[in-house]
Amino acid sequence: MSQMKSVESSFKLQEKFELHITVTQNTEVICSGILRIIVTPVHYWTPIFISAPDTVSIRENQGPEYYVAQVTATGNNVHYHLTAYSPAFKIGEESGIIRTSSDLDLDQNPGLAVNLLVIVAFDDSYLYSSVVNVTVYVRDVNDHDPQCTPPIFVTEIPETTPKESILFHLTCNDPDYSETGLSYILVTNENSHFKFKYHANNVMLNESLDYDSSELAGLGFRYTAEIIVADTGTPPRTTTVSMLVTVSQVNEFPPVFHGIRTFSVPENSPVNTLVGVVNATDADWVYNNLRFSIVDHAPPTFYIHPYTGQINTLFPLDFERIDTYTLTIQAVDMNRNEVSGSLQQRTSYAQYTINVQNVNDVPPVCSPPFYKETIYSTRANNLPIVTLFCTDKDSDLLNYRIVGGNINDRFISQGSALFSRNTFSYNLDGISDPTTFELLIQVTDSNGADSKVELTTTAIVIVHVVPWTTTTPTTTTPSTTRTPENKIVTLLDEYWKPDTWFVAVLTLASAMAALTLAVLLRSCPSRAWRCKQSEMSEHLLQVSSSLPEAEPQEGDTTGGPTAEKKQSPSIISLSQHFDGRAIDPATGRPYLFNTVTGARRWV
Repeated sequence: MSQMKSVESSFKLQEKFELHITVTQNTEVICSGILRIIVTPVHYWTPIFISAPDTVSIRENQGPEYYVAQVTATGNNVHYHLTAYSPAFKIGEESGIIRTSSDLDLDQNPGLAVNLLVIVAFDDSYLYSSVVNVTVYVRDVNDHDPQCTPPIFVTEIPETTPKESILFHLTCNDPDYSETGLSYILVTNENSHFKFKYHANNVMLNESLDYDSSELAGLGFRYTAEIIVADTGTPPRTTTVSMLVTVSQVNEFPPVFHGIRTFSVPENSPVNTLVGVVNATDADWVYNNLRFSIVDHAPPTFYIHPYTGQINTLFPLDFERIDTYTLTIQAVDMNRNEVSGSLQQRTSYAQYTINVQNVNDVPPVCSPPFYKETIYSTRANNLPIVTLFCTDKDSDLLNYRIVGGNINDRFISQGSALFSRNTFSYNLDGISDPTTFELLIQVTDSNGADSKVELTTTAIVIVHVVPWTTTTPTTTTPSTTRTPENKIVTLLDEYWKPDTWFVAVLTLASAMAALTLAVLLRSCPSRAWRCKQSEMSEHLLQVSSSLPEAEPQEGDTTGGPTAEKKQSPSIISLSQHFDGRAIDPATGRPYLFNTVTGARRWV
């Protein structure tokens, strides 16, 4: 054996020769080439396979040039070859590596599952060779998803569809070579949970679907779910079948009225006053999509807003004419059946009562509104001067109050009667009361139903007072004083706003008084202010002396008109001068006054 190795070693030193041959003619190269000479040893052995697998298993769809296995044989310059042509595999001639020639797909070519490869190893002389068999198994790869019909399911059903109804039938298969079994899982979300179920390849309703839901409205009235179909291959492959179920509306419920059905409104409410709100609901979606109207009501006194249900007054109300109204309210839902496309509206009716509240809307009326009376200054204070006759349509209770003209607080109102509070003051050394009082008496009603609502009217009472010498002075503080700055200060207890006609009459009287004063001033142009004072005093004396005669009344302590005439010179003295002029801010009337005594006289 050692001798053979030495021979082979010496032979390998020069086992190949290359001769480069060139053919020339007249120094011109005609052709050239290389001659290779291989020297073979005298002794040669047959190749023997020392490494070759019996079986090999690979997965399908690994692509071309995929490594399968390798065989090895002993010898010099061993070559490898497949004895039979195989379009799926090939072997390296010198390396002995077996590779795939193309992509092996068992689904397209099931015959590639088992492949017997016969491999021959030979030397360069092709005289000696060896053979080995290698079986290649191609394993199926689960590379296809299950296929289902229908791949997606979309439908629309009414909300009244009963449960256990079949929505669709599902058919699935596995296109892989091995075709394993299939499993089905129904996957729902929080909205479609328990709504559907899968049984025997059928998708069914598990419970009725409700259209009337705000959550479902936010989803567009659609339920979604999925059916996951999985095979048993390695790794398992799945297919998802999506479901989209749209629920259509069915108008199931009529409107229902709620809340109070009796309203109250004051009779003096202006037009378009809110009386009350009709409350009704509808369980169909869209919730409370109602339209309201008033039926069988003529003439139309009230109006109801068709969308909000607010009832408003359409015309003025009068408690004395009609105190109760009964309205029939109609509520119609605006939903529709989407499947049939028709409205099929539902209608409900309810009766509402509107009570008109009596309010104090008519002021008192005095007949007559103007009174005139002449009394003596010595009249007893327990004798009524005048009694007002006033009535009110809304109330039997009237209140009387003097609100103007009560100078020095000489009069008092007790009920509808007017009395003098005390004797009048016409003392020459003090402040004298006026001889004419224009009293404003406010008459206020009171409504028992609503005591906060009060209406008033004003009656005018003119009282002429005839002074008598027996009149005792009073301690009433004069209301007009003279300040060191020669300004008139008037104290007002109340403010009275006269009627329009009274202002007109007062303006005319003031104009006539101003005209008279201008004539007096013009009659003595050459005299000074003292002359003017004398003229005015004499004029006032003449006016005072021309007072009308009055019969003595019950309670008088003098002898009547004759005594009055006898006492007149002692009451009004020429020494009483009125050297000032002013206008009463309460009545607007002009008057003269004495800056020393404070006495005054109306012009």
